[in-house]
Amino acid sequence: PPNVVIIFTDDMGYADPACYGGTYAPTPNIDRLAREGIKLTDFHVAQPVCSASRAALLTGCYPNRIGIHGALSPRVTHGLSNEETTLAELLRSRGYRTSMVGKWHLGHHRQFLPTRHGFDEYFGLPYSNDMWPYHPSAKPGTYPPLPLFENEKVIDKEVSPDDQTTLTKRYAQRAVDFLKRAGTDKDGRPFFLYLAHSMPHVPLFASKSFQGKAAGGLYGDVVAEIDASVGSVLTTLEETGHLDDTLVLFTSDNGPWLSYGNHAGSAGSFREGKGTTFEGGVRVPCVARLPGVIPAGTVSDESLMTIDLLPSIAHLTGQPLKTDAEGHCILRGKKIDGHDHLDLFCGGTRAADAPDTYHFYYKKNELQAVRKGDWKLFFPHGYRTMQGQEPGQDGKPGRYTQHKIGEELFDLSIDPNETTDVAKQYPKVVKQLQAIAEKVREELGDSLNKRTGKGARPAGQLSKENDSKANPSKAARKQKTIPARLVSHTPTLLGRRPNIIYVMTDDQGYGDIASHGNPVLKTPFLDRMRKQSVCLTEYHVSPTCAPTRASLMTGQHEFRSGVTHTIHERERMALSQTTLPELLKTAGYTTGIFGKWHLGDENPYQPGNRGFDRVFIHGGGGIGQSFPGSCGDAPGNKYFNPMIRSDDRFVPTRGYCTDIFFREAETWITQCKEKDAPFFCYLSTNAPHGPLIPPASGDDQYRTALQEAGLKNPKQIDRVAPFYAMVENIDTNMGRLLRRIDSLGLADNTLIVFSTDNGSAAGSSFYNAEMHGSKGSPYRGGTRVPAFWKWKGVLPEGVDVPQVTAHIDVLPTLCELAGVNVPEAVDEKIEGRSLVPLLLNKNAEWPDRPLVTHQGRWKRGEAAENAYKNCRIREGRWSLVNSKNKPDAWELYDIDSDPSEEHNIASEHHDVVRRLAATYEKWWESVQPDLVNEDVDGPPENPFKIAYWKQFGPRPTHEDVSYGKHPKQKLHFWKAPSATADNPAPLLFFIHGGGWSGGNRLSGLSQNLKPALESGISVASIEYRFVDEAEGIEPPVKAPLTDAARALQFVRSKASRWHLDPNRIVAAGGSAGACTSLWLAFHDEMADPTSDDPV
Repeated sequence: PPNVVIIFTDDMGYADPACYGGTYAPTPNIDRLAREGIKLTDFHVAQPVCSASRAALLTGCYPNRIGIHGALSPRVTHGLSNEETTLAELLRSRGYRTSMVGKWHLGHHRQFLPTRHGFDEYFGLPYSNDMWPYHPSAKPGTYPPLPLFENEKVIDKEVSPDDQTTLTKRYAQRAVDFLKRAGTDKDGRPFFLYLAHSMPHVPLFASKSFQGKAAGGLYGDVVAEIDASVGSVLTTLEETGHLDDTLVLFTSDNGPWLSYGNHAGSAGSFREGKGTTFEGGVRVPCVARLPGVIPAGTVSDESLMTIDLLPSIAHLTGQPLKTDAEGHCILRGKKIDGHDHLDLFCGGTRAADAPDTYHFYYKKNELQAVRKGDWKLFFPHGYRTMQGQEPGQDGKPGRYTQHKIGEELFDLSIDPNETTDVAKQYPKVVKQLQAIAEKVREELGDSLNKRTGKGARPAGQLSKENDSKANPSKAARKQKTIPARLVSHTPTLLGRRPNIIYVMTDDQGYGDIASHGNPVLKTPFLDRMRKQSVCLTEYHVSPTCAPTRASLMTGQHEFRSGVTHTIHERERMALSQTTLPELLKTAGYTTGIFGKWHLGDENPYQPGNRGFDRVFIHGGGGIGQSFPGSCGDAPGNKYFNPMIRSDDRFVPTRGYCTDIFFREAETWITQCKEKDAPFFCYLSTNAPHGPLIPPASGDDQYRTALQEAGLKNPKQIDRVAPFYAMVENIDTNMGRLLRRIDSLGLADNTLIVFSTDNGSAAGSSFYNAEMHGSKGSPYRGGTRVPAFWKWKGVLPEGVDVPQVTAHIDVLPTLCELAGVNVPEAVDEKIEGRSLVPLLLNKNAEWPDRPLVTHQGRWKRGEAAENAYKNCRIREGRWSLVNSKNKPDAWELYDIDSDPSEEHNIASEHHDVVRRLAATYEKWWESVQPDLVNEDVDGPPENPFKIAYWKQFGPRPTHEDVSYGKHPKQKLHFWKAPSATADNPAPLLFFIHGGGWSGGNRLSGLSQNLKPALESGISVASIEYRFVDEAEGIEPPVKAPLTDAARALQFVRSKASRWHLDPNRIVAAGGSAGACTSLWLAFHDEMADPTSDDPV
């Protein structure tokens, strides 16, 4: 059988070799392969990115079938599964000697290396040559030193720029050495060489003899040296007598990396490049030579793909693979996706009526396009492009922008550049390709449609027994998740798992605590807790509600979870995320949430499905809030006596919302104590978020104190006074909670954390701890919040930690304290650090790192246009802020010397601005694939509202009907089923109780509603102004009374339309509602004296 040599370059574009029109450098040796063999003009890779492309080449499978996606980083703990069969394994089983030289990129741990996948020997890099500390745009610490392997041993722990200069040369030398040995060995065994060059992937390096020689600059120098390596292979084969019995095939792993400008290749006229499924990303050069089998000078426009190489070479080297009934090749019992097209690789042609289909996936598992013959159908997705962007220069990348494509059809026979959508002209073709796509979704899945494929197989995972020695390039990796039966043996800080209480308030800023210098606010219990805690004085969160909560739950920037807003479905935390309570449960914790969730109100997103055992929450972003789509609370909810969803059932409550949440949490904690189980209590209040409604004690003391402190603006007082009263109420509840923990004997084994979700919303206008910005702002005042960590007898007391810390650090910290073994697949995504070293020693080493803030909140579909909108990157002392949404509008502040951010020093530190801006832009590009909620349409109605009416009875026939101009003048009306025009129904006119200061339309009605309707009685229930909303009305009680009179008149005016008998109306209610009912009996015909539009 013939020998086989495959030369696989990295990021070489279709139009780079001279035989494909390239002008960067002469490529006489690549051209020779084309001249003496075949040149394929329609050859494709399975995915336009490193690891995925290589997986397809070596296994004949679409990479998503075998669990390989994207470009594996040095942090991953998975790789090519040993359950898959590679081309090397196949050929070695047929007696071939095998060698690999160059870039592997299918797993860098020992169990995934080439020597474990059929190669007798290996020399090269385990992943891309830019995954090293010299990366031009990655944040410091992203990549470890780059190792060079020989077989399974690291022979150079830190490849340097000088080392890369000779990398292509050394690859060629190693390839030649193998060919000489294999070609002259007396045993006469055939051989297989896989030479996978690391370049022309950036960074570009060429050895001295090639530097400065090519017309195409450094990129041309690299191409020329790669071509020379092809020449060395051909020369050696000739010298050993194997030139004419060896298949030599040359191709590339994907199209050019266009953002690198003059350090990138060319796709010619084809659309886009690497990282997209347009032709410029997936169509690559491919030439092959095998005299006597492949006719010289053949040019073929038959469509082929790298997945076809393995089955075709299997046929070439002795025996075709078996196929199943559907024609799929079977390799060692497993289905693969490539087809035996040896005839096409040798210049043959397909029958016109038998075109192959190819599927183009990218990112995690997005089916972006399907091709059959010359037809290529794209499905709606986002993609990156350099259109209109400044290209990179000399090794530094330009910034991609994001575009979108809809369902579009291209005829590649006349439009290979994919410029003209012909879907409307060929609906039958579209339908045919849609059917093909549906079939492949069933088999391989499609993350664009949230589909899981039944034929997908998992990647290999790092095995526990190999863990300590599995990664020769890096010492001491964390272990995989251990079995649940062993979880109690996981080490913890003190050999035991602490209970954890995490309290987070809403819209309370750093300055909204007395001990932080506030001259008016009274927070004695929080002040005492601060003295007993480790206080993180430079702790930062996101600038608004839901984003902070997403980061807290995942240990990642909120954009990684698709959370870019607080409403419009963009508050939903991606279902792919693993949450903090889910992780804690693996360590034996029971978990509970009390208060505000705000990460999705649809059932799959609810906390009970995201790791919480006990759920006691309101809906949406606040009590009573409701927005179009999925985000909203139960109808008519108020801060007093709210209806709360308790483990999927709504329950009525009594009292002020903050008191209710703390009280319920304390009850649950007591139950957990009795069960002797470690618990995680997430107590997340909606206060002091607006509307600014203080507790029953009112806000008079703060109105007086603010005036005495010099605040004169009445509108400002109206905002700050109730806000401070709400904060004081939180403080009172914290005091009660701390006393409860002491009385239960839990203080010594309970970590209690107090923090908030963003900068101050109302208090900052009076006192903001000398910071610039407030809630929603990228400046320090928008994200710096209090953070007190108290664990009696374990953590030091009264210690201030000034290092920059963040909400993304909470998850890894709590997991370490709880002894959680975080699965590697989760751990590799976590962006935060454990705070444990700082909590124990404020002088612990804590290197600076870039932390990104982005306000989000752009209009739907306008992410790309808002890349710089109210964003910041913070690194140690430096804070780089952009509030103008322009790439050249950065402001730089030195927080150490200018904590109020008053002096923009960007013009004095251009190097810092450039470095941090580049880091930010790299980050922005990296999160684009994670923005999964941007184009999601929500349900037609809030899930909480649907669940509420399902539980409490029929929906109103007429809902939220206005009977006046004031927003509180609304009612619900339910029409009795038996009511008709000929048989009008009597009416129950219901007025809820609550002291004319609380309650809602359904308070006291829910149990009476169904019986009334079933008895043939229609029902109206009204909302009305409370006494504290009776502006200018004396006495204030006149407001709710006259509202009832006005509502009654309004209902009577609808009698004929709503089929009511106006002479059979009973007014009823409880408490204040009963008093109003009695008043109505004496003032039945009274007009509304406060209305300018009486009924």
